[in-house]
Amino acid sequence: MFNIIGADGSKYGPVTVDQLRQWIHEGRVNGRTQAQAAGATEWKPLADFPEFAELFSHAGTAVPPQRPSLTAAPAATPPPDPDQLVAEVLARNPRIEIGSCFSRAWMLVTEKFWLSVGVGFICILLTNVPLLYGPAYAGLFWFFLKRIRREDAKFDDAFAPFSIAFVQTLVAGIVFSLLVAVGIMLCVIPGLVFAAIWAFTWPLLMDKRLDFWPAMEVSRRVLWPNVWGALGLFFLGIVFMICGVLCCYVGAFVAFPVIIAAQAYAYEDFFGQKASAAPAPVLAKIN
Repeated sequence: MFNIIGADGSKYGPVTVDQLRQWIHEGRVNGRTQAQAAGATEWKPLADFPEFAELFSHAGTAVPPQRPSLTAAPAATPPPDPDQLVAEVLARNPRIEIGSCFSRAWMLVTEKFWLSVGVGFICILLTNVPLLYGPAYAGLFWFFLKRIRREDAKFDDAFAPFSIAFVQTLVAGIVFSLLVAVGIMLCVIPGLVFAAIWAFTWPLLMDKRLDFWPAMEVSRRVLWPNVWGALGLFFLGIVFMICGVLCCYVGAFVAFPVIIAAQAYAYEDFFGQKASAAPAPVLAKIN
């Protein structure tokens, strides 16, 4: 069994020798990918391990051609152009299917119930810490996006924003909170609309690595034509949360991850790999 460091700087594993051999042949890792044998403390290039040495040519370069990865985080590629991203999404004319989002979210949460509830519980606590609203939400979205994409989502993924997008998620949380608060003071309704149309800010910060304002603008521009669906998703989430609170408050810790997972499914329907024609990134660059 081995652990590896992906192009995004995150650790993946443990994975078997056979799985790593498959990734090598698919071009998703190369000879310079940092790897660690199970039980060892030393990290070294994958080509230095005798189990894989014969699969690499000179200079540690993988022989097979590059193919897209289904499991890597997108940090290896630069952020997309916001205008182009919006144009690509709107050209597909996506719609928010509220019932589908919540039904899929419920199944996703119940698949790994205690892990999902545990992550949601920690994130609820973090949202109540001053200035950590944005990183907490971004981490929760990132966890569920990895679950939706059938990647190896772990508890630690909820804390990924603190290491890879802390400043942007922090500022986004402050700006988001201030603007929603101003909207609520303006007869409440504008604040609810703001909260609904900026819902994709958090996954855009993590998934596309946009800066905070471009992420908010992309979210607004793609959700405004779907504002009723966005509001419906938002209000049904409120209903779920109220029901959870009424169940001795404990139910709120189940409702909260379902709500975020539903929003993550809506995001995936708009921006995910199945919705987009853009190629997926790779675990490590092949030169």
